[in-house]
Parts: sequence; structure tokens; C-alpha cells
Amino acid sequence: MTNLRVKLTFPVHLIPQPPIAPPRPRVDVLPHRDLRELGLIQTDRQPGGNITGFGGNPDTAYGKLVELLTDTVPAIGRMGYLHNPSTAGSAGRMSISRAAAHQLGLEFSELRAADPPAMEAAFASAAADGVNGLVVESDLAFSTDSPVIDLSLRYRLPTIYSQIEGFVDYGGLMAYSPNVAATHRRAA
Repeated sequence: MTNLRVKLTFPVHLIPQPPIAPPRPRVDVLPHRDLRELGLIQTDRQPGGNITGFGGNPDTAYGKLVELLTDTVPAIGRMGYLHNPSTAGSAGRMSISRAAAHQLGLEFSELRAADPPAMEAAFASAAADGVNGLVVESDLAFSTDSPVIDLSLRYRLPTIYSQIEGFVDYGGLMAYSPNVAATHRRAA
């Protein structure tokens, strides 16, 4: 089937125009996904193709989270890292946090959770292991609707969140990430 485009002029004449090429599909990227690990892009600076959108914290920020929390609470000796292991890129972000913790002379504990019961178990395990500081990875499982803030308060565990939207407002100690709302406003 041939596409036909026409241009109307006054008086009305049908003037054949070349067909419009179909648009290339655009991929809108959800934040907090490691597109390199998924094989969708080669580099963050020049992803190429039709990849558009905004990302969350760059992976390098996870080392900064460890540093900020230890600067705020110098008594931390064992850093915990709460993550959802089924989330793409989680292992890489955890290894960056682990390296930062070791560089600061801290012990490191991995805490895995994907749902509220697993979060409860992870916090109980952290308390038993002597974790006295916690980094919470950016993940949909750890939203402000999840019990992660309440668990941090109940276990009296100084916690830094890798998303700023709402965590401190709802009682979290501190958060560090790009301001996504401001990023979207600047792009609009």
C-alpha cells in the first residue's frame, strides 16, 4: 500500500506530496535503570538511537551516600546496604558502596529485600549483625509507601536514602540525589 499525502491550496487543488517516512520508535527511559547493563546503550554521555528521558542517581553517587552518612554520623563502624537484587544495576551500585565503605575503614553488610516482609527480616538481620548505618538504594520497592522509613526509626538506624522525594519529609534522616522535579521543569 502506498502512502499518499496531499496539500490543499485555494482554490482547492490536489498536489501529490512524497510520502512521510514512518517515525522511528522512541524509547522513553524510566529512572533508576542501568541501561548499559541491559545492553540498550554504549555510554551515558552519548546513548545514541532514540533513547530519551531522565535517569536517577548516577552509579557514582552511591559512594557519596556512604561518605555523607559517615560524615553525619562519625560513629558508624558497620555500613548496611539495602537493595532489591532483582533490580538491574543493583549489584554494580552495591559494589561502589562497598568500595567506599572499605575505603573509609568500615565493615559492610548486604541487606536484600523486595517486599515488606523481607524488609522486616533485613532490618532484624542488620540489628543482629551490628549494622549502625544504612544506605537505601533507589528502587520502587523502597518507596515512601513502604515500611523502610518506619523500620529505620524503629531500629534507630541512621539511614540515607538515594531518592530525595519525600523520604526526609516522612521522617527519614537524610537523602541525596538529583532533584527529579527540578530536572523535569528545566527540560520542559
